[in-house]
Amino acid sequence: MLIVGTISSTPTCSVADSFGLEYMLPERFRVYAGIKTNPLLPSFGCGYTLLDFVVDVAVLFHPVLGVSTGVGLSYSF
Repeated sequence: MLIVGTISSTPTCSVADSFGLEYMLPERFRVYAGIKTNPLLPSFGCGYTLLDFVVDVAVLFHPVLGVSTGVGLSYSF
């Protein structure tokens, strides 16, 4: 399990926190979850590793823009 967190501040935005979890299940399958504050942006996704390729699928919820999805493919060598 990987747990990450950050605290940031910019001139246009007060303090914004983010927190995320990554959990690797058996058989090369991963589950991701995260949340960012100011504005509140929850997200989740999953990934699968096959040979040296990783396929990730993610969903992000934004209060104004709605739901965004994404698919990623990466190769490690």
